[in-house]
Amino acid sequence: MIAAESIPSVTEHASEGISQAAPVLFHIGMIPFTSSMLVSWLITLLIIFLVRSALGKIELVPKGMQNFLEYLIESLYDTLAGIMGEHLARRTFWFFASIFLFILLSNWLGLVPLMGNITVIPEHGDQAVGLFRAVNSDLNMPFAMATLFGVLWIYWSITEIGIKGIFAHIFGVKGGLAGILKWALMPLFFFSGINRSGFHCI
Repeated sequence: MIAAESIPSVTEHASEGISQAAPVLFHIGMIPFTSSMLVSWLITLLIIFLVRSALGKIELVPKGMQNFLEYLIESLYDTLAGIMGEHLARRTFWFFASIFLFILLSNWLGLVPLMGNITVIPEHGDQAVGLFRAVNSDLNMPFAMATLFGVLWIYWSITEIGIKGIFAHIFGVKGGLAGILKWALMPLFFFSGINRSGFHCI
């Protein structure tokens, strides 16, 4: 149901601010369905559509959507391989490519004027809210992506260099120092590792 009422004025938005929680449009059982979830599903369907349209009929000499998608994927893969190395890039590319495409299309979709102008009256509500809300404006989405990345990166790190290697990378003395200088700088690199790991107190 599209509401005819206009959204609150700019002054009201400036004084109240945008809520970190996206408005709930309706419920599916006990699960709330928010406007950010709606946009995230639309973006997922858009990615599936673009990939299927590009790979539906693969040509030896790519053109059109296939050419654009191959260029995007190859550029992203070369960038990751240059940062992490070829081996780790092959292991992690599926995740980083998916997140990159999702965030890229989320930002591009936010530039469409229609996305911020359609309002509805949500279930059990009396005030019009935006039907489409930017995915990253809902705190749950960045938190979920960051949590997933953290868990996967710990797994990848352990399987690549082991727990001992992780501690040596974070707290170990860098630069190949040896002798007295190594032992003298060890406390400095230890506390620097604590700071870089985010364990420091505010």
